[in-house]
Amino acid sequence: PQAVPGLLAALRDADAEVRRAAAEVLGAIGDPQAVPGLLAALRDADAEVRRAAAEALGEIGDPRAIPGLLAALRDADEDVHRAAAGALERIARALKPAAEGKKRRKQAALLRRAARALYRVRRRVDVYDAFRATLEKLESVAARYRDPFAPPPAPPLARAARRAGIALGVGLLLAAGALLALISGAAGRLLQEQAEALLRVYPAWAWALLVALLAALAGALSWAVDSLRRKRP
Repeated sequence: PQAVPGLLAALRDADAEVRRAAAEVLGAIGDPQAVPGLLAALRDADAEVRRAAAEALGEIGDPRAIPGLLAALRDADEDVHRAAAGALERIARALKPAAEGKKRRKQAALLRRAARALYRVRRRVDVYDAFRATLEKLESVAARYRDPFAPPPAPPLARAARRAGIALGVGLLLAAGALLALISGAAGRLLQEQAEALLRVYPAWAWALLVALLAALAGALSWAVDSLRRKRP
């Protein structure tokens, strides 16, 4: 639109109210040409101008704004970093995965960076919605979703060993929960609930191992009972 150049010039006006109003109008117009000027406005001396710039960038929805908005999460003004979190959520939800593999990898890298930054400020800023939207979009953009905080993928043998260890832990939790349920009731139920939650992650591994563990446990208990009976006069 023809109004955009004049509004971008207004972002540099001496009056803070003029700068704020220009940012709000640019957001309503939604022209991506305004992104560089609004990113510069995120560093404005007036907090209201910075807030309006963050909200405008969210309305435009251009991924180029993500690095600047991540920096705005550390703004001293609460309204500014709240607006930055909201803008990041809107951009993440509006982002369309690229068709070309190289561009998709760049999108995934940018979303991982955003997820890490949002996670780091979670105790100071309410970023739950933005963090969730970022992870959901990362899952759809990446060819194969991986936890952004996880180390690089392990070799196949190491992954198999890790899964077997997790399945073993789940089985032991279930077995311990079953035993405690007979003894203390509440503690056993708590362990069983935790194990059942883990069971949903690796159902095939856990069920197979669970059957084997319970069979071994039943055999051990049977042997113990028989031994006690034989010792009785």
